[in-house]
Amino acid sequence: MSTAVPSTILIYATTASPRLLYVLDFIFGERLRMHWTLCTDPTQFQQHTGYKISYTPQAIAHEIHLPSSTLLFETQIRPLQKEELQSDPLAMVFFLLTRYEEYLAFESDKHGRFSIHSSTLFTPEDFWRPIVDEFIYKLRKSILSKYPEIFIHQSKFTVRPTMDIDQFYLYQNLPRWRFAAGMMKSALKFDTTTIRARWSGLTSKEKDPWDVYDYLLQKGRMGHRWRLFLLNATYAKFDKNIPLKHPKIQLVLQQLAKYHQIGIHPSYASNKYLAKIAKEKNLLSQIVQKKIEISRQHYIKLHLPQTYRNLLTQGILHDFSMGFADGIGFRAGTSHSFLWYDLPKEEVTALRIHPFCVMDVALKNYLQYTPDQASQKLDELVEVLKVYGGKFTFILHNQSFSGYAEWKNWKPVFERWVSSFTH
Repeated sequence: MSTAVPSTILIYATTASPRLLYVLDFIFGERLRMHWTLCTDPTQFQQHTGYKISYTPQAIAHEIHLPSSTLLFETQIRPLQKEELQSDPLAMVFFLLTRYEEYLAFESDKHGRFSIHSSTLFTPEDFWRPIVDEFIYKLRKSILSKYPEIFIHQSKFTVRPTMDIDQFYLYQNLPRWRFAAGMMKSALKFDTTTIRARWSGLTSKEKDPWDVYDYLLQKGRMGHRWRLFLLNATYAKFDKNIPLKHPKIQLVLQQLAKYHQIGIHPSYASNKYLAKIAKEKNLLSQIVQKKIEISRQHYIKLHLPQTYRNLLTQGILHDFSMGFADGIGFRAGTSHSFLWYDLPKEEVTALRIHPFCVMDVALKNYLQYTPDQASQKLDELVEVLKVYGGKFTFILHNQSFSGYAEWKNWKPVFERWVSSFTH
């Protein structure tokens, strides 16, 4: 059986710049899987008889033409108008992939994050669309229209479930002081149901409400590989996991690591204190007896460029924090992974960014959807991703997937997402 050989295409621009090379490699190298060459000699380009595209203010002859502006040939970071990006699709791709506007002044939310409402150029409705994927899809069609015999890769729709484990159990294995404080709180409210549940957790007589690990092990044995991110931080206001040093928790984690990829969920405070990332990551690595190379920021606290630079110093090669904590959409304009471009340094790094498009907490707490509303909205999003061969990457938490208490009616929604899992 013969394998299709990637086609080679010549791309003309007046200048070769780091920004342009980064965008071209993402579009033609990673996404379309073509061999490509950048040409800055107009004579060579005009004499070329093979496949070719120009990236210039005006077309040269009858080639496929992508109109250019100045953004990809600059080195400064400056305020932009949306019209500049709309007139230059490659500049739009660069702007979104690099999160260019997050290096400019913006109004952050109470956690210091870039919100889906923080953008001055894009609305939440704009972010709903995978703008970069849309452009590449249309570009592929244009190339095939002019060169029907050419081979261009077309990606397929896939589902990528991920889970953040902020607190391993709700009641079991809690430190004594947390158990006592919780019992006191329940007693003051005369909440006998919770008192019984807490006592059962202490004695381990019943399965903990947030224990979804048998399910994950079962799926793992079936070949369904999840990515699980563990919070392994010192107890604090926003970091409330149970110490992972507990023997029972370590045993469960080691079993999970046989089937799923385990990643670090850097603590809320780790953005300020680099040493925390190293400590949290190294301890997790010792527990699961595997190298930790993937991460997702707790609370999606992503500050550019420092967060990503910090991760690189700690040997993290894949990060899954690119998305919105308070909405549905594509923060970087794509559902596909890409290499992070350090904008102030004007260089491509080894850190690969894996975007997500929705998180359980955003649906219930921020958007205040009912389960039915969330299901309908995500069905619409999935249909969009299927058109462009995108990746449906979503975030669940063990407490939400458990279907316990406030999440009682949500489990069927999440199970539908997971049931469409593809490797």
